[in-house]
Amino acid sequence: MSDTSIKSSSSSRSISTSMQMQGLIDEFKLLYHNKLKKLDLQEPLNEETVRLKCKTLESYVKDLLEQNDVLVQTIDELEKEANCRVSKLEAKLQKSNAQVKILEKKVNQLHVSIESYEREMRHKDDSMVLVQKELDRLKESYAEAVNTVQQSMLHYVAYKSTELNDKTGNDLFF
Repeated sequence: MSDTSIKSSSSSRSISTSMQMQGLIDEFKLLYHNKLKKLDLQEPLNEETVRLKCKTLESYVKDLLEQNDVLVQTIDELEKEANCRVSKLEAKLQKSNAQVKILEKKVNQLHVSIESYEREMRHKDDSMVLVQKELDRLKESYAEAVNTVQQSMLHYVAYKSTELNDKTGNDLFF
């Protein structure tokens, strides 16, 4: 059974018991009221009637005192039960507060870690931009170097070709 259903059924029993107790008290009052009324209606009012009336009132007072004792005991028991529940709730609250503090600390640590990772990522992004610029510069230098080598090769081939033509042309006349 969950705490809620226990509390609900306990509350229902308390209301039911309270209603039953109120019914008994009402019956009790009515019983003494009727006894006293019966004595009041008796004619003539004599010493015996007064004695019975006093005896009835004494009995009524005695019963009321016993009821008061029961009520005081009940209140004491309810107060002890309430104090016990309050203590349990305070303990649960303290435990919950401790858990909340632990979780808050973990959340703060995670925030610090996230901020650190974000800084690291920004730094890496900045580094990547620099590396990309350097790569672009190297590609440009490479393209220039390839172009220069190709031009040099063309000049060399042209020079060798001219030289070969000169040699083959001179050899023809010998």
